[in-house]
Amino acid sequence: MPHFGLLGKKLSHSFSKTYFEKKWANAQNHSSSYDLYEIENVLALESFLKKRKDLAGLNVTIPYKEQIIPYLDALDPVAFEIGAVNCLLSKAGSWVGYNTDGPAFLKTLEIPFSINRPTKAIVLGAGGAAKAVVWAFHKLAIPVIQVSRNSELNYQNLRNHWTDDIQMIVNTTPLGMFPDIHTFPNISYELIKPAFIAYDLIYNPDKTVFLQKAEMHGAQIINGKEMLKIQADLSEEIWMKNLML
Repeated sequence: MPHFGLLGKKLSHSFSKTYFEKKWANAQNHSSSYDLYEIENVLALESFLKKRKDLAGLNVTIPYKEQIIPYLDALDPVAFEIGAVNCLLSKAGSWVGYNTDGPAFLKTLEIPFSINRPTKAIVLGAGGAAKAVVWAFHKLAIPVIQVSRNSELNYQNLRNHWTDDIQMIVNTTPLGMFPDIHTFPNISYELIKPAFIAYDLIYNPDKTVFLQKAEMHGAQIINGKEMLKIQADLSEEIWMKNLML
């Protein structure tokens, strides 16, 4: 029976285990299992990967999407381009890293962009998820302004760089995620106008304070639930294709 799982630091409210177990329970002749593996630090992460090559595949979440790369044996070309990994495949005793976040985010933009394609976008955050989002915008040839707390362009001076051609903003930070649902990126929300798209990669709660504030100013809002499902399904495709070889 193939075993899969999720690597991260705090996983008690994870979507993945429930999603895969429910999906596989409804599938005939599917005997896979999925577990949560909370890893305290990078040293423990390296040790885990060395010991658990019996696993068929893994998902990777905060804060290890970038930190895990030096401990892998190979990277898929998309993961290499993005510089972050959220899916691992165990193949012939080696760990291969993939990124399904970028393609999943790209897929979720098809319908909203068919109605209203932004000229320019802002991405809040600088972690692995932010890298996947920036990669997707580059694929669409949409210019991006990337903002993070400790960078030269940060929340405090973003207003000075905000231009009229900005029509979308994406939050890739954990600000507002359950249980800290009252937190939010401290930006100038009054700059958001009607027809703007505000996208939060957070899926719990459904409507973060970030999305609430954006919606109050007329923005179309999107949460991260659909992207999460798509990236999970893409991960499963990678794993199952390998099992059938």
